[in-house]
Amino acid sequence: RGPHPGRERERRPEPQWTGRDRRRVAGSVERQLTAPEAPRANGRDLIIVGVAPPRFQGSVVGFLLGRGRTVAFDRYLASREKIRAGYRVSHFLSSHDVPGALSLLGGNVGLFRLATVLQFSVVGIPMIYYGEEVARRGGDWPDNRSNMPWGARNTLPGAGEPRDEALRNDYRKLIAIRRAHPALSRGRHSSLSTEGDLYVFARRDPDSRDAVVVAVNRGAAPAVARFAPPAEWESARAEDVWAGGSVRTADGSLEIDVPAASARIVTVRRSGDPATTP
Repeated sequence: RGPHPGRERERRPEPQWTGRDRRRVAGSVERQLTAPEAPRANGRDLIIVGVAPPRFQGSVVGFLLGRGRTVAFDRYLASREKIRAGYRVSHFLSSHDVPGALSLLGGNVGLFRLATVLQFSVVGIPMIYYGEEVARRGGDWPDNRSNMPWGARNTLPGAGEPRDEALRNDYRKLIAIRRAHPALSRGRHSSLSTEGDLYVFARRDPDSRDAVVVAVNRGAAPAVARFAPPAEWESARAEDVWAGGSVRTADGSLEIDVPAASARIVTVRRSGDPATTP
């Protein structure tokens, strides 16, 4: 006799996207669809977010693992501005359909932290998948749908499973920085340096006179980011609001040390920026 209709049946393998599927849809969906801008209600934007295939995830992971030139990664990020008027682009590092970025990075939380800096500072609306903010690894199925880790909290399922509270605090900092700076949500992207493993770019919003410079060093050796201060800063003092690094002036330019596998977010401090310590 066969299984009772009400009983659990054997799970069939879920269909997988082919490379051709990803290439065909990514170009049309990620750049064109994602989220139409909705009317404002109670002074806040109402946004419906649609999620595209994981082109952003793969590009960020590949860049951080040293695959491809920095200039090619910059071209990809710049292309994300090519969306129709009235639309928004959104991006994720993990989802329930693909292995999580932390898993793809070999469990390296340091590199994943750089991925989150990029997620919150490039063009597009960041989407956080549950648990990645506390380093839930999220491998291939079924691990990408595993329990939310709750640590010492007696919350089931997931009670007793370890969580990274330091990473969660970094998410809070990035959210605060993004909220404090309009340039990160609606500013234009411009490349400042794509030499070697050091990538430096700016987001600038002329309406709010806000500008943010982001430096990401994917390499194993320290580097120095050197750039001309954006006109939006005028004569105000720039700071690293992410890691508290020291910003120096040299021959009319600004420079800041960027240790190996680390990032800097340089801007003029605004209300809402988190406190930092070197």
